[in-house]
Amino acid sequence: SDLANRLVSKIPEDVRSDLSEVVLNKIIKIFCKELKRIGAANSPEKNLLKRLNSE
Repeated sequence: SDLANRLVSKIPEDVRSDLSEVVLNKIIKIFCKELKRIGAANSPEKNLLKRLNSE
């Protein structure tokens, strides 16, 4: 997904090359959970979450 790719692109290249697709997906899921936990429900992050979760 475009959004997930943008999120992943924030990770430095050298770190990213050491990470598997599975690990990257876990990072994205954790990121989404954290956004929910910190109450991102009423912010632009809510749309980000919806899009990440629907992809």
